[in-house]
Amino acid sequence: MSGEALPIDAATAAHRAFALADPAELLDLARSLIETESHKDHPEHELPLARLLTRLFADAGIEAWMSGAWQGRPNVLARWGPETKPALVFNGHLDTIPAYNMPAAFQPRVADGRLWGRGACDMKGALAAMAYALVCLKRTGAAPRRPLMFAGAMGEEEGNWGSHYLLLGGLEADAAIVGEATNLRIGTAHKGQGWFDLVVKGKATHSSVPEQGINAVVHASRLIVALEDQLQPVLAGRLHPLLGRSLLNVGVVAGGDQPNVVPGSCKVGCERRWLPGETLSSVVAELESVIAGLRYRDPRFEAGVGLAEFSRTVPHPAMDLPPDSPVVRLLQEATRRALGAPRETYGVPYSCDAGLLTGGGVPSAVFGPGDIAQAHSDAEYISVDELWQAFQVYVHAACMACL
Repeated sequence: MSGEALPIDAATAAHRAFALADPAELLDLARSLIETESHKDHPEHELPLARLLTRLFADAGIEAWMSGAWQGRPNVLARWGPETKPALVFNGHLDTIPAYNMPAAFQPRVADGRLWGRGACDMKGALAAMAYALVCLKRTGAAPRRPLMFAGAMGEEEGNWGSHYLLLGGLEADAAIVGEATNLRIGTAHKGQGWFDLVVKGKATHSSVPEQGINAVVHASRLIVALEDQLQPVLAGRLHPLLGRSLLNVGVVAGGDQPNVVPGSCKVGCERRWLPGETLSSVVAELESVIAGLRYRDPRFEAGVGLAEFSRTVPHPAMDLPPDSPVVRLLQEATRRALGAPRETYGVPYSCDAGLLTGGGVPSAVFGPGDIAQAHSDAEYISVDELWQAFQVYVHAACMACL
């Protein structure tokens, strides 16, 4: 439709959007997004995809622009409605992981009711559904009272840089929907996440005179045992009704130069996934307490807690939206209208931009097509039916929030 914008209600606008939509057109868009590589090993990273989306919106008559973020790589922003504070943001990340061992990763195909390809699930399917919802809403000619914004974020797979820079740039909104894979359920909680470098210091010397040195690798082994024996039982006792227990994983041990040298240093890399109510500072304090206990028993023991690069700049807080949060109620009603019944709320097992946005003042729920078990796999796919259903939910949510 074209011409003057129309003052129509949410239900009418949604029905018009569906009448002007075509499942095949949505599927073709999702294929195009998968074909357009946008990962850390591509020489232009997300730029080709950012150009594709910006052109898609411009061709539909939607205001869209690229905004430089981390290392000059762009976020993509688009707006339907007046230049005021958005009522709703569709948030999704532009990047995927590389192909790795996935055959024909960037040659999407449809078989058995599924769209296969790198990023189909994580999360170019949701990106396509969100972008297509915006395009079809524009086609209706409706005049939103409050704007809907599309925010395609770069660098999520490398540390959530894109949404971090959106917040630094002043992003404000009443609510956001983050399109990570939830099998069309409503994610209201996730754990916080931090990567830590526990650097154990020793004293290097020749292996023939070990008594003149301090073996940092041996001391690091004592630290790992202490974490398992002392901290893990405490964390196992911390439970959240949607998220389960608080977690610690030791994932890296790196120390020494060669077998005939007593190592002077050793790094223990670990990850903590913490529950709502825990904080980064409390997590650090617990790690430091374990180290202090080892130092008390052996004054020669020396170690420090540092944030790894992944966690040094961008926060990755836990999130726990109340069940009556407006964005949760919005998605419950949108799923009722689109799918026949409101979908359940649950805690997603991964961390994502929702916690970052919620912590930055934009309450965000997680809702998207696909199963997280398929993300990053060598056989990544998304259900074609779920792709269309997600589009319908996004349209209903936008109409109720913005019209």
